[in-house]
Amino acid sequence: MAKYKRGFRDGMVASVALDTGIPKRKVRMVADGLLGELLRAMIKGERCIIENFGTFKVLLTPSKRGRDFKTGNTIIIPQRWWVKFSPSKILLKRINKCME
Repeated sequence: MAKYKRGFRDGMVASVALDTGIPKRKVRMVADGLLGELLRAMIKGERCIIENFGTFKVLLTPSKRGRDFKTGNTIIIPQRWWVKFSPSKILLKRINKCME
């Protein structure tokens, strides 16, 4: 896939449209729908598994004590949610094979 000025999503849409002959508008609708469904599922706290690609999981990091380096005072670092991606074994094998 070639590099595009507007970022990965637009480049992906253009590449899929070119490879399949489907209009960019329709490919963009499918891509936006897929990403929207992933987001909705993650907001609900669900694991999102895409076979042969990987798993997205939302995790909570609990609050903890830290130190302000400027003043030396102890501070509380608030809890936060983050997304973890675990690639599938198949994806890792393909990447490693291509990178050799």
